[in-house]
Amino acid sequence: MEHPPVPLSSEGVTPSWLSQLLRTKISTHDFQKETNIQSGSGFLSSMVRVTCKSEDGQNFNLIVKLLPEDSTMLELTVSEEFDKTEVNFYKQVVTDLVNILPDLNQYLCHSYYEHVQHADEEKHLKYTSVLVMEDLKPRGYYTINFAGEESKQQFEQVLEFMAKFHFAGMVLETKKNAKLCQVYNFLQGVSDSGPSMFYEMSKAGFVEIIQLLSDHASPPPVIEAYRKMAPHSDTIIKKVQEASKEFACLIHGDLWSNNCLFNDDPQFHTKIIDWQLLGYKDPNYDVAVTIVSSIPVKQLTKEKVTESLKHYYETFLAECAKSGGNLRTRDWDQFCKFFYTWGMSYTMLWFLMASDPFSLNVPRLVKIYEFLILEANVHEFLLSQVEEV
Repeated sequence: MEHPPVPLSSEGVTPSWLSQLLRTKISTHDFQKETNIQSGSGFLSSMVRVTCKSEDGQNFNLIVKLLPEDSTMLELTVSEEFDKTEVNFYKQVVTDLVNILPDLNQYLCHSYYEHVQHADEEKHLKYTSVLVMEDLKPRGYYTINFAGEESKQQFEQVLEFMAKFHFAGMVLETKKNAKLCQVYNFLQGVSDSGPSMFYEMSKAGFVEIIQLLSDHASPPPVIEAYRKMAPHSDTIIKKVQEASKEFACLIHGDLWSNNCLFNDDPQFHTKIIDWQLLGYKDPNYDVAVTIVSSIPVKQLTKEKVTESLKHYYETFLAECAKSGGNLRTRDWDQFCKFFYTWGMSYTMLWFLMASDPFSLNVPRLVKIYEFLILEANVHEFLLSQVEEV
């Protein structure tokens, strides 16, 4: 297939361009385009919503994902190649995973077109990319940002997806007889060239969080805990990176409610979106972020977190039992211990990475930072690791 040029902005998303990639003539009379559909800042792509119809009567509801127009986010996205990771997820990984576990297909959005266009010296571009997805909003799907809360059923569906996704990735690795970070060279966070931008942003977040907690009258022991960890951020980041390797598998890397599409109709499954941070780390890194970021703040206790972790773990074991395979797994005590040590440590860094997505509910963010200290005791664990260096 000859690929049409990737649009450099939403202006290039036209009926003629869509006709080329969809291989059907798109009517100019039934073409509607909506830009600036994202609210907030800090996005790793710019998105265009398109409603159109082919001349033979086929209707299309599309989301076109392009490189971000914001210069700061464009530099970050291109330097880390986040968009390439997502494009390659849909081009290569989805088919492999669904072949292992067809159930996963019901959690994934349909992709019509994925392409990376390489360097254009004339336009001074390292590369450009595009991803054309089905727009599920007309079917009643919606996201829940940090100011909202998922229902118990929605939350459990996300946990069940994660268990199935991690399981399928582990089986895929045994089928290919190679680590998936070697099979897929586009995964995030597997390079040995030094800390990724993700961790560098987490490091900068220590200063901001101490001020935030002070402004919101957090208990002094909480503020002091982050203050003690801050000088050791380099060592903490290195330790968290190293700990992720022994039981590494495919992880989403950014699985919270804003990256899920929910539907109130029980016949429709929750959909998981935004795969730019697809990585190869311990599954607990996914699970811990999802659980801590999803549980309503009034219910955010160690007891509730452990109950949610158990739901994930039992779903994972059920998939193992159905397959009859012989995966290398950890028993509950081992898994739970890693979750409350390295998993929670990674979650702390994940929240420290960027404050913009969480500014919609700062009191909730503060309570999460307090939970990580007062109940998960992340600081005690990490400072003990620092002392061993």
